[in-house]
Amino acid sequence: MKLYCTTCGQDESHRSPRDDQERDWLRKKTGEGYVDDYWICARPWCRRIRKYLDAEPFGGGTVRMPVFD
Repeated sequence: MKLYCTTCGQDESHRSPRDDQERDWLRKKTGEGYVDDYWICARPWCRRIRKYLDAEPFGGGTVRMPVFD
């Protein structure tokens, strides 16, 4: 899905959390039980997290999905 990424400064492909490890991390970060409405910028160096209708759901701070091995 193409959404505007405030880090990249343009429309970029975004993806939903891909596995339980990413969902669990988001649950801890947000305190929410349902996290499938969050989207992650698909650019490997970016990975900024946003919601579909909210480009900055964390109060304007940049939150990025960590890379899990």
